[in-house]
Amino acid sequence: MTNLLNGIIILVGCAMVLYHLVSTQFVLWSTNHHIIAHLGFALTLIFLSTARKIQNKNWIPLVLTFMVGGIAVTSYMLIRYPHLELSIGFIREPIDWVVGILLVILVIEACREAWGIIFPTLAIIAILYFSFGHYLPYPFRTTNFPDDYILSNLGMGFKGILGTTLEVSANYMFLFIIFGALLGIAGSPRFFIEISKLPSRLLAGGAAQTAVVSSALVGMVTGQSISNVVLTGSFTIPFMKKAGYTPEQAGAIEATASTGGQVMPPVMGVAVFLMASLLGVHYIEIALASFYPAFLYFLSIAFSVQIIAYKNRLKSPKESLDMGEVVRWGPLFLIPLGVIFSLLLLRYTPMYAAFWAIMTVIGVSLFRKETRMPFMKLARGFGDGAVEASKIGISLAVIGIVVQTFHATGLGVTIAQLVESMSGGYLVVALLLSMVLALILGCGLPTIAAYAIVAIVIVPVMVKMGVSPLSGHLFVFWFAIVSAVTPPVAFAAMAGAAIAKADFWKTGVEAFKLAISGFLVPWVIIVWPSVTLQSQPLGQVLTGIIALPMALLALSIVMYNHFFVRIYLWERVLFILVLSLFTGFFITKVYAFFIPAVILEATLIIWQRKRWKARERFEPVMGSSPYPG
Repeated sequence: MTNLLNGIIILVGCAMVLYHLVSTQFVLWSTNHHIIAHLGFALTLIFLSTARKIQNKNWIPLVLTFMVGGIAVTSYMLIRYPHLELSIGFIREPIDWVVGILLVILVIEACREAWGIIFPTLAIIAILYFSFGHYLPYPFRTTNFPDDYILSNLGMGFKGILGTTLEVSANYMFLFIIFGALLGIAGSPRFFIEISKLPSRLLAGGAAQTAVVSSALVGMVTGQSISNVVLTGSFTIPFMKKAGYTPEQAGAIEATASTGGQVMPPVMGVAVFLMASLLGVHYIEIALASFYPAFLYFLSIAFSVQIIAYKNRLKSPKESLDMGEVVRWGPLFLIPLGVIFSLLLLRYTPMYAAFWAIMTVIGVSLFRKETRMPFMKLARGFGDGAVEASKIGISLAVIGIVVQTFHATGLGVTIAQLVESMSGGYLVVALLLSMVLALILGCGLPTIAAYAIVAIVIVPVMVKMGVSPLSGHLFVFWFAIVSAVTPPVAFAAMAGAAIAKADFWKTGVEAFKLAISGFLVPWVIIVWPSVTLQSQPLGQVLTGIIALPMALLALSIVMYNHFFVRIYLWERVLFILVLSLFTGFFITKVYAFFIPAVILEATLIIWQRKRWKARERFEPVMGSSPYPG
């Protein structure tokens, strides 16, 4: 039975991939038809994958019945599309009622099987609010909506389940997820792993820098955190432990670096495609705006792991770089990445860019015998990738229920007014509320869900208070991401701890410290828009390029109470003063803060390096040093 289900999943997955590839080159039918077909494929694959892994075989017929129901419902909607289009806003025929109710039930059940109970619970609460909100007291009381209006908004009227969020999955995300899966089976990770060995030959913290580099490279094309941890951590974590990092440090470094994959252009996390849709801008504009913030995030991690290496006096094992491996496997990563970037810069659609990136991977792999993918390996890769993409798609369908409830009932406006009232008109309070909400939601929901809810409810409040729409959305997006390394849940840290065989709580705390820049960069995006390529005077742009890395370095030094050597109390106080001066500069843009901060930090760095050199000269002769650390 399992083998039969595996074969069917591969067949359906390949059909789904082929359908989406063809749809990028030819207009097959309307957007709504395309979304319905996408949902039909997703429901089929999720129920099939559930049947494949189910333990109690007695439940398999029920799950397969759900699958048949999903095919029947979406087929009916495709066949009866002209009739349903004329019935938007009200439902009269009994068969439409049956199909509409089944659509909601099947989507919620598929989401439960793919993601657990939290998503479905949110959807059910939204439906109950839509149906019975008129019984609630002010300000949450709603209009007493007719039942057919509710069902139309939930899905049958091509809103809710079949709304904007699922359209993002069908038109943007799916092929990029397939592209990432294809790179994995083609062998590109061998290039990531090989090229990331270079830092270990140059820096004391090179073993950890290997994790930072490899996770950034993988994150460019996968846009995932946990899968990134699993893919690169199997190599980097043992390497870091061998170099002398504790299991908790190794797991935390990998988790934190992998989490940054969601902010690393050109692909980034899947939530960015939803952001582009909500903002009404081309995806490449968000990707370009995210380059420098992503660089700052990874730079801060690099600072921290280097300080840990100095603090623990680690000497990295010298891993030899096999240039032959780089030459053999590099084109599989670099050429498709160049294709994506070029086409996006030329303003082609993300779907079109993803199509040619996939074709390029397959084409480049054919040039060498060792990189050629056998047909069945390629088919399995398409099948597995389609299943993962379907899980994300079904989560977006359920998010659509929540989003449409916010819109149709006015709940979004109500909550926005409450947030504005609670903030007292102060932007910083509104930002704090959105930060906390994104972090809390991100602990239990995928990034895209946490981002969508907060972006729809609170970002309009930020914009009303003077924040640019792009800055507001990126602010929320970042906090939804760093929740992956924020205790008490910290899913990415959990994965890193499992591979490192480390204590989860200690790993989570270490990851939180390493990711501190992820909590600061969003605030910088608000107060210093030039980091996202938004217009500012040239002087502010140049000083920001200098001040931001220096501020992040000072923060890492204060966090670990160490730089080249352990810092004295008076040095710590001065580094805190440096941070205060830079903060004042970012907020006020007054150069009287910037110049003393730069001079003071440069002086402290020179002093630290002198102490380190003195220790290095003294210890080989005397066996100890008068300098602490």
